[in-house]
Amino acid sequence: MRFAMPTLVLSFSIVGLLVAQSPPVPAKAKDESAKATGAPDSKPPEKAPAGQSKPPEPAKAESPVSKTEKSANRFSPTSRPERLVLTLLEHPQSRMGLSWRTDATVSTGLAQVGPALDSGYAMKTHAEKGTGGFRSLKARTETVEAGGEKANYHKVTIEELEPGRLYAYRAGDGRNWSEWHQFRPARTGSRPFRFVYFGDAQNDVLDLWSRVIRQADRFRPDFMIHAGDLVNRGENDSDWGEWHAAGGWIHATVPGLPTPGNHEYSGSISLPGLARKARLTPHWNAQFNLPANGAPGLEGTCYYLDYQNTRFISLNTNEKDRFEAQAAWLDSVLGANHCRWTIVTFHHPVYSSARKRDNAEVRAFFRPIMEKYKVDLVLQGHDHSYGRSGLMAGAESADGSDAATRGDTVYVVSVSGPKMYDVEDRAWMDVRGGQTQLFQVIDVSADAIKYEAYTATGVRFDAFEIRREGGRNRLVQPGELPASESSAPVLWLAAALVVLLPAGVIAFRASRNKLA
Repeated sequence: MRFAMPTLVLSFSIVGLLVAQSPPVPAKAKDESAKATGAPDSKPPEKAPAGQSKPPEPAKAESPVSKTEKSANRFSPTSRPERLVLTLLEHPQSRMGLSWRTDATVSTGLAQVGPALDSGYAMKTHAEKGTGGFRSLKARTETVEAGGEKANYHKVTIEELEPGRLYAYRAGDGRNWSEWHQFRPARTGSRPFRFVYFGDAQNDVLDLWSRVIRQADRFRPDFMIHAGDLVNRGENDSDWGEWHAAGGWIHATVPGLPTPGNHEYSGSISLPGLARKARLTPHWNAQFNLPANGAPGLEGTCYYLDYQNTRFISLNTNEKDRFEAQAAWLDSVLGANHCRWTIVTFHHPVYSSARKRDNAEVRAFFRPIMEKYKVDLVLQGHDHSYGRSGLMAGAESADGSDAATRGDTVYVVSVSGPKMYDVEDRAWMDVRGGQTQLFQVIDVSADAIKYEAYTATGVRFDAFEIRREGGRNRLVQPGELPASESSAPVLWLAAALVVLLPAGVIAFRASRNKLA
């Protein structure tokens, strides 16, 4: 019996793994009506669903950004370092951004960084002595006041990193320290990598968005993109407290690439007719150490960087009076781009997925430039619903009905938080869906961008691949994948099961006979 039971456990484990590795249902064959029920095994939408089994929630207008909070803040700062956030910078193979927060009594910030070691005590000793490749870096400190409370934000740029090496760090002031965290900078060349993309988190972030980012972290991404509206009230420190608490140590170990949404601004900022009085929350640049290589006046919100042969670009679609300058900047950045792939993220969609929504200025200023340089993937938020195109080009209309027969760009709108709007079936969409919190896992290699959208419960919702063939992009749906690609893991596991399961049964019977 001692040997029989492990064999049986192994056999049944393989059965479970076989089920888990089965190819998911192609996105085109999925039914939106099941998604509205919220069932864990519900299937995602097809192009034109017949209807929803449950009426969608009424569409809600964007809630205005509140005035500076005056109520008690349960996320008040202390002298201990908190809200640690890693961010990607230019040259991410050798540099990393770091920021954290303390109360205003802590005027000096320090970060200790060095190669991660198997022995924690040895690592700590090296950090304290400045040996073994460890160093102490002094932070830049900025004071932000919100709700009558002052807090100091400390930012460090970690440089001279070795590509792909695992590093450990802690943040503090020399007396109070955070726990130790680890990170890995980008590698060189065209090595494959993975990132996660989130649409708006925005509402009930700690209560209901936390499960989404934690589910996404299980996929072990190299970094995470946040396409705006990370919180509901950008001026409100407690909203940011929820965002930091929801991600917790994930923010401190998985670098982020956030782009601002309208809820990171104060004032009336809905497009069209963006008010000039709108201003970016002071929390943004204080807590996110981002590249400052963007269009003038948009540092930290408009920027680009190259990650392993892919150029990532963040645009700020909130400040309409800077669209012309930003478009010129985008043209120059794309014109000088020598990376194999190009991915652009911003908040307001070129083509909207929600009912009665349109961002004509965004489409007019940025779409022609992105199509001119054949941007591969555009990741957006704002519409609190899901919409995904095929390869598009040339569509000037709001619904994309005038698109050319062939293009090179896939547009995606997604939502990760619980707030939902009614989704509208539009010509530009290959797939649409609503009433579902989502995150997207995207794998980039030399020859393909593999995209998968998942629900908060871990069910695959949509999938496709962009493949580079003969200098052009080709869109591949899951059902089109060759058997060698989609079925190989299943066939391997089936073969193992054929060998091991009978052995387990024989051993189990032998043990029973022996006991008898």
